[in-house]
Amino acid sequence: MDIESVTNHEAPVGEYLVAYLSALASRTSGRVERCPVKRDRFNVFAQWGEPVVTLSTHMDNRPAILRLE
Repeated sequence: MDIESVTNHEAPVGEYLVAYLSALASRTSGRVERCPVKRDRFNVFAQWGEPVVTLSTHMDNRPAILRLE
């Protein structure tokens, strides 16, 4: 994970996904949109053709806790 996306700090990974998917969509007749959640948070929706299947997942992750014993 090169982009930190800890809960409530997902904006950088969201921006990356929008840019990456928008470039792909522009070459392959797709579309990408931001779906606002809060002032500084948004979901990403990408579509190619009729949406037969919707995949939904989290962009955020939890910080790892390392225990040395």
